[in-house]
Formats: sequence, C-alpha cells, structure tokens
Amino acid sequence: MASFQQQHVSSSEFMICESCLGPNPYLRMLKDPLGKACKICSRPFVVFKWKPSGASSKDTDSRYKKTEICMTCAKVKNVCQTCLFDMHFGLPVAIRDKSLGDNSALVLQKPKSDINKEYLASVHSHALAKNS
Repeated sequence: MASFQQQHVSSSEFMICESCLGPNPYLRMLKDPLGKACKICSRPFVVFKWKPSGASSKDTDSRYKKTEICMTCAKVKNVCQTCLFDMHFGLPVAIRDKSLGDNSALVLQKPKSDINKEYLASVHSHALAKNS
C-alpha cells in the first residue's frame, strides 16, 4: 500500500478539458493527495480543485470545480476528469460509446464487484506505465 500511496501522491498530472479550466490561463489549484475515491474504480486519487474564472473577488457566480475520477480511468476512457466528456469529441461518454458501437476497443465494460474494479484499475495502471 505504501508504494501505491507514494506513486499516486507525488503525481501532479491531470486531464481536464478547456471548458472546465476556464478562460484565464492563471489558476490557483489546490491539490489534495488521496482526497477522494474515484467514481469509476473506487481507488483513492489526487484531487485538484480550482475556480475556473480566475478566482476574482468580483466574480461570485462561479463555483469551484474538482476532479471526480482518477488519472488512470481518465486516460483509459479518454475523458475529462471533471465533466467526464470525451477529450477529442466533447461528447458525454455514453453517447460516444453508443455511436462507436459494441465492436470498438474504446468501449469498456464496468466491472460490478469491488475486487474486479481494483484488479481492472491495476491492470490499466500497469499498461499505462509501460506505454509511458
């Protein structure tokens, strides 16, 4: 477990689309190591939180955004960690998967048990580490 924590706490990568980041290129991001469990694989991950409009004191209508899924699931599914839209097409994942059909390699089945979720997440983590 210690190697898992060291590997993922030191990670400062995130996969977020331009619409979630907002127009201002200068953001203050808060990093919470192992802050939440991923909504897909239930593994703890580094949570990033920011205010998209640049965090000005005059702008009261914008809310803080945060990452909802881990980096591994985002890379495997090619989606934004916050809005869960496809990074290439900008579509929700369900619509993208439906349009690609059942024969596509991008369509992934979600395991139902916790053990299978953990196993699939570790397999994807190792595969992504080998490709990097």
